[in-house]
Amino acid sequence: MNRALQHLFIFIILALGLTPAFGSEPAPATPRQLLEHFTRAYNDGDFVEAIRWGLEFEKVQPGDARHQYNLACVYALVGNERTATACLIRAI
Repeated sequence: MNRALQHLFIFIILALGLTPAFGSEPAPATPRQLLEHFTRAYNDGDFVEAIRWGLEFEKVQPGDARHQYNLACVYALVGNERTATACLIRAI
């Protein structure tokens, strides 16, 4: 196999995600850690990242009314009014 083909093969393997992505980190296991990541992302103004952590928290503690309210706020900040409203409804 020539060198160019070897490089292409390695690129494809990396592109398919057969190795960990650069900068990726495993999701924290505890609800407290998830909320810390959610809060940090929110405070940093990274609302999309806050939503990602919020959804992870929701997987381990579904139905938390306070968290649903927090998610509603973040969804509203990114302009997703429909999901924000749904979160508010779940909060009450």
